[in-house]
Amino acid sequence: MAVSETPAAPSSGLTVMQRKTGKWAFGLKVKGVAYPLQGHYENRAQAEVVGFATLSALMKPKG
Repeated sequence: MAVSETPAAPSSGLTVMQRKTGKWAFGLKVKGVAYPLQGHYENRAQAEVVGFATLSALMKPKG
């Protein structure tokens, strides 16, 4: 009898980084797909808020 492994759910997450220009941006990983850095925010908090809202909207089930 073979043991079947169930694949782990693809991970999702938010990364906030400071660009070389000193501005802040966020990157997303949604259901295993990585998206490039987005935005030129003045501070880290702004990038986190917008990034989290975007991630939440993308993770919301359709229907």
